Amino acid sequence: MLIPEEERKLCPNIEAPLADCYCNNMTSQDIEKAIYYCAKNFDSCKIYIESNTDLLQNTPDSISEQDGYTETPS
Repeated sequence: MLIPEEERKLCPNIEAPLADCYCNNMTSQDIEKAIYYCAKNFDSCKIYIESNTDLLQNTPDSISEQDGYTETPS
């Protein structure tokens, strides 16, 4: 069964894949992973998670946390 195009969700890294993305340098060992993770399951992909964690840790909001200061919600 084909999923309507508007319901498909591809990994945001498809447009500009990271060096270690499964879709970047696909080998026969990575085809199954690329199909699974790059199409709709990217939120459980360790490469996607690690790349987004790195980005989130380097945002201005995270600077105070790196300095040991954390704001407690009231």
